[in-house]
Amino acid sequence: MKAVKDTYISEHLVKYLAIGIVNTIVGYSVIFSLMFFGVRPDISNACGYAVGIIVSFILNKRYNFRSYGKSYQEFFKFVVSMFAAYLMNLATLLICWKQLKVNPYASQIIAGGAYVLTGYTLSKVWVFRN
Repeated sequence: MKAVKDTYISEHLVKYLAIGIVNTIVGYSVIFSLMFFGVRPDISNACGYAVGIIVSFILNKRYNFRSYGKSYQEFFKFVVSMFAAYLMNLATLLICWKQLKVNPYASQIIAGGAYVLTGYTLSKVWVFRN
């Protein structure tokens, strides 16, 4: 029984990572397209991230966690979760880089891992809990 549960968790994590790749492509497409048409980089960035959050929410809700909860409640929880994941990312970055003196590039990668794991965990146990 344990092997089945571990496989189930791995499937969700793999789907979560795949959705993250799609989300990144969509987000950067929006950012670079807006910049190409003359929109300021900071505004383009905000728009790209907003679209990315929406795409990530829809794909995770429907295809990864297959949730049938109220979308507006789950979306609010998702945004809160992604903000918490960002804070974990920032804290991890600062600890690795400033306190532990880890190479800044390696610190970014480690912090990115903290973001993914935090976002995934919160999505699984809080946002899309069935």
